[in-house]
Amino acid sequence: MFDSLLWLKESKIRNIDKEVIKDLNLHIIYKKLIEMSKENESIIYKLCMDEATIKYRQDIMADFMEKPDFILDLENDLKGFWELKSKNGKFSNNLTNLYFLIDLVITVEASINCVESLNQTLSYYKPSSAGLNRLKVNIDEIINKDRFKQMKKDLKEIRYIFTKIKGVELSINMSPVMRPYEAQVTKVSEYKYRYPKAFRKVSTAIEVNEKFLGTYLKNYAPVFSISKINWDLLDEIEYGLKDHKAILKSFMEKYTKIDTEPFISLLREITFYKSSCDLLKLMKINELPICKPQLIPSDERKMNVTDCYNISLAYEMLSNKEEDDLPEIICNDFEMGQEGRVIILTGANRGGKTTFTQAIGQIQIFAQLGLLIPARKAELSLVDGVYTHFPLLEKETINLGKFGKECEDFSRLFRQATNRSLLLLNESFSGTSHLESLKIAEEVIRAVKFKKIRMIYNTHLHELGLMAHRINEELENDTHIKSYVVGFSNGKNTYKIYEGQPLGMSHAREIAEKYKVTYTQLVERLGEKS
Repeated sequence: MFDSLLWLKESKIRNIDKEVIKDLNLHIIYKKLIEMSKENESIIYKLCMDEATIKYRQDIMADFMEKPDFILDLENDLKGFWELKSKNGKFSNNLTNLYFLIDLVITVEASINCVESLNQTLSYYKPSSAGLNRLKVNIDEIINKDRFKQMKKDLKEIRYIFTKIKGVELSINMSPVMRPYEAQVTKVSEYKYRYPKAFRKVSTAIEVNEKFLGTYLKNYAPVFSISKINWDLLDEIEYGLKDHKAILKSFMEKYTKIDTEPFISLLREITFYKSSCDLLKLMKINELPICKPQLIPSDERKMNVTDCYNISLAYEMLSNKEEDDLPEIICNDFEMGQEGRVIILTGANRGGKTTFTQAIGQIQIFAQLGLLIPARKAELSLVDGVYTHFPLLEKETINLGKFGKECEDFSRLFRQATNRSLLLLNESFSGTSHLESLKIAEEVIRAVKFKKIRMIYNTHLHELGLMAHRINEELENDTHIKSYVVGFSNGKNTYKIYEGQPLGMSHAREIAEKYKVTYTQLVERLGEKS
């Protein structure tokens, strides 16, 4: 019914592992942002693999970001369908289900109102993107079809019948001793009934929101007493509508299979865009950079970003900030290309290695979701997959042990990855001794370089950074290894990333001095105590 706002007919899609989204902390922000349905969250597990689809989404995002009320109006146009469910069924010649008829009337009316509201919204905002203009064409085609016009006419007729129901006549069967024992609606009337004063007195004593007749009929004892009552007012009214049976039956047969799923699917797509807009606008109003990445050919295997940051961390910090307290979000520049496609990132614990590694993965995924990215400027190649190798909990590795499971998982990822992939390692192979970890890490880096996979490997194994030059000379190809470091100055982490050799012992010395555990400091304290 509607063309997708997320996909083109020729779109190329690749599913991304849920663990990758989890490792990059993207599941947290989208779980908080997408309230409509868990199914919406699944959109972030599907990467666009072609530039056409990404640019299609980028243009739609631009329309929504430039006109903030636009997406709110579209969401409101569609929101009524979320709880609305159409029912399918077959009906006999007897009018047996007035409940369904009323539900169907509500569904048909909602469909008509939604289509007309969408038309008004799209006409008012005049979008420039191809996707939203295609939606406008879809809506125009629906409105101009004879079926839509007939639907409005049929609904008007049913509504007219309903508005003429002002009252019902209730027939009562009497026992031989003149006691009422059965009651049934036998006629629907176009006028309201006047009732005697005695009945008026007991009826006014019943609260307006209480169930009509049935349950409270015993309260009418001052007028008469019915010993047997077993009916539902709506079912009884069906009999009273017998004069309109043909019209009502025709309406149900014609519209019983009306499909609300296209509206719900459109709503899911709209709420995904709205969630993304809300996230990006939060960054923008807090003066954090966001930009549309420039896409470059995938065979260049490249990423250059200026002032990038971890958007999940930023969202968490901004969501928990005090009213006027703007948290400090550290931005970094980064280049992965001809000069270095395998990055060894070393630095202190809690120095920002994992945060930065996540940020690079987030940028790649946001770019391939067709969204703006958390950076001031960026150009990047599309990847055929993002793979993460993050530490595991001990309880997840009970059979193989932590180190064995890490090795098994990496072997699987290595086989899946190609020279167009992005591989992110976070303190991998740390489940054994330092020397064994170092040897295995070196073997892994050699294999990754040989297969020409782009990789960021953040690690506490500082010696790996020193090996980069030697491995580049021993194994020559276009996938060079480069050493990056997270900054440390005056005993504090700076969280800034820069190209350079591992800090190694000098870094450890600064930490030792900060916590007063150098040989000199410890001995001096002994002297103080004596």
